[in-house]
Amino acid sequence: MTSAPSDGYGFPPPATPSPAPGYGYPAPQQGTSVPPPPMAPEGPGAPAGYGYPGYPQGYGGWPAPPMAPQNGMGTAAMVLGIISCVMFCLYGVLSLVLGIIAIVLGVKGRKKAERGEATNHGQAQAGFIMGIIGTILGLAVIVFMAFVIVAAINSDDESDYYDGSLPAVQVAQQY
Repeated sequence: MTSAPSDGYGFPPPATPSPAPGYGYPAPQQGTSVPPPPMAPEGPGAPAGYGYPGYPQGYGGWPAPPMAPQNGMGTAAMVLGIISCVMFCLYGVLSLVLGIIAIVLGVKGRKKAERGEATNHGQAQAGFIMGIIGTILGLAVIVFMAFVIVAAINSDDESDYYDGSLPAVQVAQQY
């Protein structure tokens, strides 16, 4: 007794049905092959696109999503304002420069928030205020350093080490 080929689980392979005539395919004849499927109206060399021609590309009638808020200027103003307040101890120059940049970015960030293009009015305001504080601290340090340098240059209280006013130390020589 011979057995039918199986798929390895003991079941015979499923029979492949031939397409019935009248359902879109002609009846197959002996010795002929099935004709290829009909071609699209554009033909085989037409560019492939998405959707049907005549339909607009996009979201299918829905409005485009709103643009994301641009919060970069307000955030940058706040960060630079904080850095300018912290870095005033570096002779005030870095604090002065970063404070001025923070003020400019804070003003621009506030204007964007007032127009509705950004959502961080508070950050822009904080950057503006911190920029003013950093600029004032930087200017104060620069003025203080200038005062100290001018006072040190014009001071007559220092004794000159090379004018002979210091006691000389005698070195005893032993032979």
